[in-house]
Amino acid sequence: RNGIFGIRFLIIITMLGCVIPGQPVITEFRQVEASKFLLEVPNAVSIHEIVLFLQQPIPGEFVAAAYISLPPYASWNFLGSVSNEKPSTILKIPWSPDVVKSLTESGNPVTLQLGISFEAKGIQPPAAVVDDYQEFAKYIATDLFRFLESFSSAGDRINVPTSTLDKWYQKFLDKFHRNAFFWREPKP
Repeated sequence: RNGIFGIRFLIIITMLGCVIPGQPVITEFRQVEASKFLLEVPNAVSIHEIVLFLQQPIPGEFVAAAYISLPPYASWNFLGSVSNEKPSTILKIPWSPDVVKSLTESGNPVTLQLGISFEAKGIQPPAAVVDDYQEFAKYIATDLFRFLESFSSAGDRINVPTSTLDKWYQKFLDKFHRNAFFWREPKP
């Protein structure tokens, strides 16, 4: 059976590899459409990163875009991509404490779906991804402004030493490393 690009199905399956911490390398993805593949990852709540890599070049001007879907599998979120120019990447899984709590309340193991879509290079990321980046940038700017504002004594001027910016940056990185999607959580 032929897959995308007129290449045999078996070649497409072995073109990609995936590493999930503590598990063997995965090279078999289930084909769900001509250019889309799926990997179901059981017991996924403890997984925070997945490595995706090419085992051989992608024919033509394409990238392998990775998406994730969490129960109830109603939507897909873009995680990243690999290409001939960038043959591997570490994909961060967007677990927030609220998501983990809601998924684990039933006591059943959580399975995530990792979708791979072969897409033409240069296609704009989905609007939801652009919106997320804009929201993230707004969060960063607002957080920095509030932090610096706390050092203001009076008036329109904020005078702070550069070490204060370093302190904010370190606090921001600490939050980011604990949960890369902390900024999506409801604000108090």
